[in-house]
Amino acid sequence: MRLFKISHQEHVWIRLFFSAVVFVTLGISSSSAHAPAKIEFEYNAEAEQPVLIIKIDHVSRNRRAHYIRKMTLSINDGDPQVFRFATQISPKGLIREIPLKLEPGDVVRVDAVCSQAGVASQEFQIP
Repeated sequence: MRLFKISHQEHVWIRLFFSAVVFVTLGISSSSAHAPAKIEFEYNAEAEQPVLIIKIDHVSRNRRAHYIRKMTLSINDGDPQVFRFATQISPKGLIREIPLKLEPGDVVRVDAVCSQAGVASQEFQIP
């Protein structure tokens, strides 16, 4: 027993509509775009040339489309150094070693920008 009487053409449009809804819903739920998860710092003042190591956790299955696009580094709220990237080499994230002489008490700030979704920021004070 049918509740509604619909034509074949209406039936086709209804099926198309629901198929589109399912397709869009699956596309949205499987999307993996996200901001960088975590930023870690390590400073090696004892090296021949002092180096700041910045590790940004950002898991990506498609490192050419979903990657850390930009990283800015500022010391003590000074002018930021900007690093731009066209891809992400590691599927786990980005590690950048920057030769840099820092003093105890200096505050390092890093902002990491994802190519698809969001920004992560972290500050670190040199002990």
